[in-house]
Amino acid sequence: MKKLLISLLVIGIIGAIGTGGYFGVKKIMDMTKQVSAEQTADQPVEEQEDEDKSSSSNVEINVKKKMESPADILDAIDYEKSQNKDTIGWLHIPNSKVNGSVLQSFDNAYYLRRDERKKDNVYGCYFADYTCNFGDRNSLSPNTVIYGHSDLKDNAEGPRFSQLFNYTDLDFAKTHPIISFSTAEDLMTWEIFAVYYTDLNVDFANSSLSPQKMVELANQAKVRSLYNYPVQVQEGDKILTLVTCTTKYNVPSTEQRFIVMAKLMPEYVENPKPIELTKNEKPVQPEF
Repeated sequence: MKKLLISLLVIGIIGAIGTGGYFGVKKIMDMTKQVSAEQTADQPVEEQEDEDKSSSSNVEINVKKKMESPADILDAIDYEKSQNKDTIGWLHIPNSKVNGSVLQSFDNAYYLRRDERKKDNVYGCYFADYTCNFGDRNSLSPNTVIYGHSDLKDNAEGPRFSQLFNYTDLDFAKTHPIISFSTAEDLMTWEIFAVYYTDLNVDFANSSLSPQKMVELANQAKVRSLYNYPVQVQEGDKILTLVTCTTKYNVPSTEQRFIVMAKLMPEYVENPKPIELTKNEKPVQPEF
């Protein structure tokens, strides 16, 4: 039946060209679009949903394939840039759900509740502070700040930066000392030097600190850290700051943060080894 209908439409188009000119062709083409729309509407809902799921699944599989080797991160970034020009890099923490693109807009509000495709999402996406510079490692701001939401229970199994709370577990911290954050211009890994809770009086979100202020910030972070990391930050180093809200203390989550800080490594490290860590018995506490 469909083949017969298509044949009749083709004959109609040919006849229209010979007799009706543009308006005859347009009428026939409109009929064709209507038939196509009706065929789509007649498709069972379950079948349409299956196709949508299949398409979504293929995207996920493609992303996973791009993560099979460090160089594939660049392919992932290129793909995400083709979907959203605001993409500036790719963030990955091994053995966690943190494995996705990082966005940047003209302010820190745009992606607060929008995902990577600019759709409304209560958990937003991973997004960089609007003041940060990107490119190769030499072009980066002294402090690259990336924000992400977490759930209201500091649950390490939750979405987005809820995963950062895995670092409250000493064994996880020992076996996951490295974070991968790369741009289209440079593959980069960062070694963690502090994991801590803080109030908003610490200048952790300043992307353009002087070398001296950078060292001061790193030292502040280290005395607040849950663990004593064997990593020193010196003038001229670049650092990465991952920030999320927390509900650990009896104050609004808007007034407290959980932060993971790391220092840029000279070369990309593909298979980091576990490190020795000791607990900081008296980390400096937030002041509320």
